[in-house]
Amino acid sequence: MDTLKTYFLNLNFFQSSNPINQPEEHERRSNIIATRVYIIIYGITFSTLILSLWLNPKISQVIFQYPTQNQFQTLPVDTQCPCSRISLSYGQFVSIQTRFHQVCSSDFISNRWIKAIFYDSDPTYFHQADFRAIGSAQFRALSSLCDLTKTSIRQSLASFNMKSIISPYVLSQSAIQLEVQISIEQFRLTTSDTFVKQLDFVQKMIIGNQLLSALETNIVPLYLQVFNKSLQLGHYMMYNISNDSYCDCQINVNCQVPSGIFKEFEQSFTSIVFLNTRLMLMKIDGFSAGCMPLDSILQSTLQCFYNQTCLNVLLSFLSTNESFIAMNISKYSRFKPNSTVQEIVNELMVEEWLTNISYEKYYAQCAPVQC
Repeated sequence: MDTLKTYFLNLNFFQSSNPINQPEEHERRSNIIATRVYIIIYGITFSTLILSLWLNPKISQVIFQYPTQNQFQTLPVDTQCPCSRISLSYGQFVSIQTRFHQVCSSDFISNRWIKAIFYDSDPTYFHQADFRAIGSAQFRALSSLCDLTKTSIRQSLASFNMKSIISPYVLSQSAIQLEVQISIEQFRLTTSDTFVKQLDFVQKMIIGNQLLSALETNIVPLYLQVFNKSLQLGHYMMYNISNDSYCDCQINVNCQVPSGIFKEFEQSFTSIVFLNTRLMLMKIDGFSAGCMPLDSILQSTLQCFYNQTCLNVLLSFLSTNESFIAMNISKYSRFKPNSTVQEIVNELMVEEWLTNISYEKYYAQCAPVQC
């Protein structure tokens, strides 16, 4: 017993740094202490490892057959539930609706309004910037823009609803919301960008083909008699946009001057539109006249048509007994009253995109067999 005790008291795992001669006493004692510390640390480490292995619970795999949505949402986040259908079309669980600018449901795109402007008036006898000469064509263009944007969105939505999301496993509600929202935002940007490019193409095609406006706002036809034969020519209109500044419709289709009601009541044969404010009985706030009705309405604002007083004054100059109601300026809109029609069209005339992503329908379409 004494021998065993002596062995442990003198136990030394560390070789002496002086192997030839006998180690000094203080070095021997240091090595013995280091050995004891080593044994204690090793014992604690080994005991901790054994204890952790003993306390660690056993991992077991549990399989849920045909889990419901409520069951799935209570499972750990790393649970994998394979979908029975990995390709799901957006139309099966996503709904997108739109709320358009109020002008697209107002009196101002109706045939009643367009006829009220045009009724019993020969546009060739008015000043080229007179609302009575060009207003009906401008609002007919605005009505067409409302119809075209709605058609474009309807067709794009049909295409979007047919697109699929690849979902091998059931996604959490937050994950599916994030992924679908990204796709919807991309859809909105692509749809508006495509429509604006198509509209721009139409405008450039009109310029390139030198199409003549029936209202003679971009080209004035001239008739010459040559050798007893009538020769028809065309002269591009120029707009006097300021005292010494002119805009030529042959060079710039976006020429514009303020539109309103003018005193002049005679046909103008000049190819230059001089804007004499002394002849203007009423200036329509924000409204423009220019080379083509489409271009001028795009550059115009609808300020006057939010104001019942302004609208009533305008109606007093028209040959109509019809009454019309101004748009509601208090109604919520992402656009300002002085926003141009072009700015509204750039957003597809949409005030609000109403989206609904139904996680219940997504889960039902995914239909996991097990988790």
